[in-house]
Amino acid sequence: MRKHGVILAILGTLLFCLVLAGCTGKTSAPSGKTVTVFDKSGTRVEVPCPVEKVISVNSGMTALICALGAKDRLVGRDIRSTFPSYTKDIEAVAESSANSNVELMISKKPDLVVADPMFYPQHREKLSAAGIPSYADSTSDPERVLTLIRNFGLMFDENEKAEELAQFVERYTGVVDQRIKRLELEGGSKPRVYFEWHSPYKTASAETSFHKPIAQAGGINIAAGLPVHTPRVSSEWVVKQNPDVIVNRISGDATLEQMQQKWQEIVSRPGWDKIEAVRNGRVYIIKADVFLTFRYPVGLLYYARWFHPELFQDIDPAAVHQEIIEKLFGPDEWQWLAKHEAFVYPPE
Repeated sequence: MRKHGVILAILGTLLFCLVLAGCTGKTSAPSGKTVTVFDKSGTRVEVPCPVEKVISVNSGMTALICALGAKDRLVGRDIRSTFPSYTKDIEAVAESSANSNVELMISKKPDLVVADPMFYPQHREKLSAAGIPSYADSTSDPERVLTLIRNFGLMFDENEKAEELAQFVERYTGVVDQRIKRLELEGGSKPRVYFEWHSPYKTASAETSFHKPIAQAGGINIAAGLPVHTPRVSSEWVVKQNPDVIVNRISGDATLEQMQQKWQEIVSRPGWDKIEAVRNGRVYIIKADVFLTFRYPVGLLYYARWFHPELFQDIDPAAVHQEIIEKLFGPDEWQWLAKHEAFVYPPE
């Protein structure tokens, strides 16, 4: 009897420790347990663990949820969440984070709603009043990529998969960091880059998330020191700056024809034939998608090759993109993407 009592005491202690440890596995998480994460704004978010029903109104977050193997937990999405391809079978409940049907979201009774920072505070308040936590973060801010991936690993109880994604990101960003650091130590030159997004002549200063991949890939952002975060400059200003490289970051839903049109519009601007980037064929269009969450290294590697082709001639960004897509979603998904999507123009 004494031995039996000792065993029961040990089992009780182990059970107590498991409860204190929190969410450690799909089958071992105690009912009603939560995890705490902090989003981009620093907001403390307590989330049921593991999340079983989620609504995502950001395409990068939708892709991340699927990459963690949690696609079956998605009960709603925004209309731009079309990757992986099977997400189109999930009901759309929003046009975007900024244009969401909160009442419809609440009717789905999710454990969690994830969105980007464009998700209005009043949306979060309505969800909170209904007992639904919300998490808002940036999928395109390089400073948040690893935190975002690991936070999702915690919330969905997929820590191991999240760490694999984080290591993929770190492996390729590390390659870029090492080579650019060596370039700097050897006194190598860096190209001057004019970055454009959203509309003609709209660029970005060093205070934006657009700046970091330019600098990280060994480029000099000619708008870095401007006092406005996303200023609209003049055509004459760009001509005077005479950048070595021009990069236009286009929406993820842009077609190949739209990318071609954007490229042609840029190189045909009056007076731009005098710019070094145009004269030397160093004008590029790139989709925003290849900078989101676990795909950030793909966009960074394109920049690195365009800025320093001699340093990165052995790395093919498209092959790295294929590697991660096939690993996460299988070869059929990559074949679908290769057939229906173009991510850069001109093609390499």
